[in-house]
Amino acid sequence: MRLIGIAALSLMLIGGSAVAEEVLDDSFPANAPMTFDQMQKAVPAEFDDPHSGQYKSLSVQEGDSGPVLCGFANFKNAAGGYAPFQPFVVELRADGPWATIPSKHPAIELDIVAHSPCQKALGLKAVTP
Repeated sequence: MRLIGIAALSLMLIGGSAVAEEVLDDSFPANAPMTFDQMQKAVPAEFDDPHSGQYKSLSVQEGDSGPVLCGFANFKNAAGGYAPFQPFVVELRADGPWATIPSKHPAIELDIVAHSPCQKALGLKAVTP
């Protein structure tokens, strides 16, 4: 009986620590200029738990240098909870995918996202003209 309890506790601990990135509304576009894995790798490592990403409202918009992937992302914070969703843009550059997600400099990065081709798709207003 004790062995069963230890095994059950072990499974709960293992299962509880599993982290999975997911698209909550199945909106990853078929015409995206990159794969889901490429998008995930473009997310800055400065988040407390960059592998806990939740994504939603993903769409492809045409940018000056090609298509970009827009949407909202959410990551676990240091306390283990999720913060509010933040808009993001991922563009495919010659050296690979590049993401802009408001994190360390939210006002600057949010303005970059708001000036992107994703402005209307994400419902954002630019702070600076």
